[in-house]
Amino acid sequence: MKKYFLFAAVAGMLASCSSESLTGSDPNIEPTPQDDRVPIEISVASPEVKATTRSVGTVGDVAGATNIWQGEKVNVFMFTKALDGSSTLNLTEDEPGSGNYLYNNVALTTPNDGASASGIANELTAGDTRIVYKYYPASGNFDFWGYFADDAVSGAVTNDGSEVTVPFKITGAQDLMVAKAVPTAADITLLGTRSSDYYSAYAARKTVQPDMTFKHLLTRLTFSVVGYDNAAIGWKESTPGNWALPADGTVYTGVFVKSIKVKSKTTGEIIAAYTGADRTTSQLISFDNTYDMLSLGTARGARTANQVDSLYDTGVFTNWTNNGVMTPLLTIDENTGTFNTHWSEIMRPISTTAANPIGGALLVSTENAYDIEVELGQYLLVEEDYPTSTSPSNPDYKIVYSTITKTINPTAPDTEFKQGYSYNVKMTLYGYEKIDITTTLEPWGAGTEVPVTID
Repeated sequence: MKKYFLFAAVAGMLASCSSESLTGSDPNIEPTPQDDRVPIEISVASPEVKATTRSVGTVGDVAGATNIWQGEKVNVFMFTKALDGSSTLNLTEDEPGSGNYLYNNVALTTPNDGASASGIANELTAGDTRIVYKYYPASGNFDFWGYFADDAVSGAVTNDGSEVTVPFKITGAQDLMVAKAVPTAADITLLGTRSSDYYSAYAARKTVQPDMTFKHLLTRLTFSVVGYDNAAIGWKESTPGNWALPADGTVYTGVFVKSIKVKSKTTGEIIAAYTGADRTTSQLISFDNTYDMLSLGTARGARTANQVDSLYDTGVFTNWTNNGVMTPLLTIDENTGTFNTHWSEIMRPISTTAANPIGGALLVSTENAYDIEVELGQYLLVEEDYPTSTSPSNPDYKIVYSTITKTINPTAPDTEFKQGYSYNVKMTLYGYEKIDITTTLEPWGAGTEVPVTID
């Protein structure tokens, strides 16, 4: 991939400086081969979700224009390789014996230009106002490892010399990812006869810098709904055969989604770095047997003060948008069944054929099948003036909720849900059916005449 050089300085200044961190704005002069210190540039590659469906709410997406970084912070380690080139978990110091580590669980900010799937991740000062630059030691080769855990980290990150572990507890809203910088075949070619000297000051002068592809450790579930019939999507029949949604602000009697929950494991550990033989992605995460019902939310990333935990909470809807921005809250009058804004902001089916996405996405432990719990709501006409007419007056409505539980399985040819894959759960919703009891008066049967003389 293309490398972006974010640092340069006057050559004399580079020759005389130590490898301690510097801060400053982006420079213009690239360091020359004779300079002692070469800036470290860490690229973060696209966090692609593997699937053929599209949704919102997580870091990255299915391959395409929405699979981009949005300024998320990833944590990075830099370790010094052994003389024989094998990996160690010995943190790299800026100068031998200084005790000042270059990257020891350091948070780097990923690109946030609305378009980048890959790019330089920067260490920023407090307030994210200035870039911090760091430099390779003059000699030695180094490994770069990283992880992303959002706000799910639940304890101290530990390094026992063979593994770096990160404890976590997920709520369904956090992505978990790991990465190790691995040179490409093109990078190896650039290194020439010193093909094993990565990553290093030498490699950096050959434009070979750590490029880290973050791999997802969880399974992603998205949800969409269709209506079984016109009544389920809130349409009214104005004249026979002519169905349409009533005007905004009037009574909406279609089905809406109050909450969606999925049973998932919640607590465990990430292995963010390790020594020895290569491991598969599935070996880099472990769970205990703590299960919980995780709620589908409406915002991505870190929790915010005005975020609801589910799609509907305390009489308030929250609209979800593709860029993860919260829109003004949508209130409902539970007495009249009226909404104070547009139908488009209600989590509901909008068609009997086209699926409407609901909420963001749930990040859950990888399982063969999932138990889900869907709570639906509907405003129902419960009373009106009697006798009824073509224009009933003084109607009373009542919100009625119902909870449906299901076990979902992947669709053939898949036989199990997979780590790092996204699955869309498409649900068909039925509305309540009003009970109409017809009373038919059965006539008396005509019996024979019974003559009786009374005297």
